[in-house]
Amino acid sequence: MTQQTGISDFKGYEIKKRNRFVVTLGSPLDCIATDLIVEVTRPSSEYNHNTGETEWTIVVKAVDPVAPSVARKVYDETRSGSMMKMDMKIELLGPCEDVVEVWQIREAELFRADFGSLNKNDDSNLTVTMEFVSTDVKLLY
Repeated sequence: MTQQTGISDFKGYEIKKRNRFVVTLGSPLDCIATDLIVEVTRPSSEYNHNTGETEWTIVVKAVDPVAPSVARKVYDETRSGSMMKMDMKIELLGPCEDVVEVWQIREAELFRADFGSLNKNDDSNLTVTMEFVSTDVKLLY
């Protein structure tokens, strides 16, 4: 009886996994520890015909501990009215925790924050979702 070979049997390459990443946020959100960030989208692009630039959107989701509160920090920054801009980095890791892909995002602007919903029948972690936009994104490798 012959065994069928699948893609997982092929050893010519390693497939990137969704759960191996590190996100580093710049100031003023650099106080959010990297292990609190549980989800991120790789940048998605949209061409803006009005400005002639490509705008990149990045969505970051972090769990919200009691202290220090991610919600409080994000809320304070959005209320400051300064429309904060910051640099950030997304690193994808290989199976040995080596960096296999790096996205460098400069001057990312927080344009939306979602503090999530509450539900008495759900005891899962609270999260804060932040959406950023930038016109300066580079895929380094």
